[in-house]
Amino acid sequence: MNDKKQPRENSESNKAQKEIERLAFFPLANPMPVVEVNLEGVPSYINPAGIQLLDRMNLDRTQVFQILPKTYKADISTAASDHSQIPSREVTLEGMHLLWSAFFLENQNLLHYYATDITNLKNTEIELISAKERALKNEEVKTLFLANMSHEIRTPLNSILGFTELIEEEVKGKFDEQLDAYFETIYMSGKRLWQTVHHILDISQIETGTFELKTESIDLGKIVKELGDSFNSVAKAKDLELRINVPEVDMHIVSDEYCATQAISNLIDNAIKYTNSGYVSLDMELVENTVKITIKDTGIGMSKDYQDMIFDVFSQESTGYTKNFQGMGLGLALAHRYLSLIEGNLHFESKQDVGSIFTIHFPASAVSAKTDQIAEPSQAGQLAKPLEDDLDARINILVVEDDPNSQKLASFTLSKDYDLHFAESVADSKKMLDVQNVQMILLDLSLRGDEDGLDLARFLRSEDKWNKIPIVALTAHAFTSDRDRCMEAGCNDFMTKPFRLADLKETIQRLI
Repeated sequence: MNDKKQPRENSESNKAQKEIERLAFFPLANPMPVVEVNLEGVPSYINPAGIQLLDRMNLDRTQVFQILPKTYKADISTAASDHSQIPSREVTLEGMHLLWSAFFLENQNLLHYYATDITNLKNTEIELISAKERALKNEEVKTLFLANMSHEIRTPLNSILGFTELIEEEVKGKFDEQLDAYFETIYMSGKRLWQTVHHILDISQIETGTFELKTESIDLGKIVKELGDSFNSVAKAKDLELRINVPEVDMHIVSDEYCATQAISNLIDNAIKYTNSGYVSLDMELVENTVKITIKDTGIGMSKDYQDMIFDVFSQESTGYTKNFQGMGLGLALAHRYLSLIEGNLHFESKQDVGSIFTIHFPASAVSAKTDQIAEPSQAGQLAKPLEDDLDARINILVVEDDPNSQKLASFTLSKDYDLHFAESVADSKKMLDVQNVQMILLDLSLRGDEDGLDLARFLRSEDKWNKIPIVALTAHAFTSDRDRCMEAGCNDFMTKPFRLADLKETIQRLI
């Protein structure tokens, strides 16, 4: 019996010895550093890969802590006290990135560290972060460029159109009636340039995700009627019949007014543009608690091949030197994107040389139940109040504007009805407010000095003496975010350059 038992014990002993040798070989064969330290932080074992790393860094075994995580002492303390799991930690050594993992050898009171080379992964991560930062920087540069371009085009365009309007008033009825056509041409050309800049800014904001929505209850029926009135003269100029059919029912929806208005406007404009004879019609109706708008034309229509690209940016079926229609190919692309932002659906049917039908469906959730759900005016809008003085008396208006031509335009157009005072900076404005009884402020955003128009608006709203003065932001900065910042700063209204003088005067009279 004993002879049989002894070989079995020897066999089990040999297996155990081989297992010990196999486990011991792991650290030796590991191409990455393996280190064991005792509870005092003194290394008890370093594998060959660890020794090579120390030699590479001109360190000896007593300096092994320099290749370990800086938290190794805290890790040892944690392991000794509660034996909780130790998190993996990154260490960068001369361009090499190591991820040290550790576990506690309880029966030996040793902390076993083993490294994983994550250099390639870390370099990839650094490259991705750098690429993201460059992309964000490029996007910031692009946004600043577009904003500056808008400002630099809108400001002189405002003077061109404004002074043209002044000349038109002066010579109207005194010279050949053909002059009316000249002025109309200047106005339409200016409007075309303005729309081009406007569309580029909008598509840029939408594509980069910086377009800000303002959801409120809006009267869609009223918007459509006003758009119909504004497009009447354009349709008549082409001998087209413009049919606008708005039923006498509540057409309030909960949406972004700007997006809804611009989408419908672009579709009407597009229909008129591509229709040479016949009519353009717009019909509104309530269908199962949704608002349906159908815009139909008898225009040139579209080929089947082009219809797949109809909503692509800068897409036009007729292109090159021989294209038959002006424009940049942004109208339909923007209409589609405006509606996507407010969850509206846009469908179309088109047949070449017959015409097109565009149909908008505003979602059921967007339909307002009652007309009294119209959003309350903002606090800034409530700041304006009628003057207690004699309404026939001339009022003092402070024009805060640093562009000389814009100052001249304001002087020529408003000085007949109001007493004007000018300032080119926030500091000059404060001085003027101290000596003049200012009853309204026309405020540009870009000013001389270190402070801008928003700084002045915030200052005025914080002072009891001036916090009731109506402020109209009158600026060439036309992003939706610019409007929101103006209203948040305390402005009562927001107008972008170029503007019609009649609209400005109407705004002034409404607020005073």
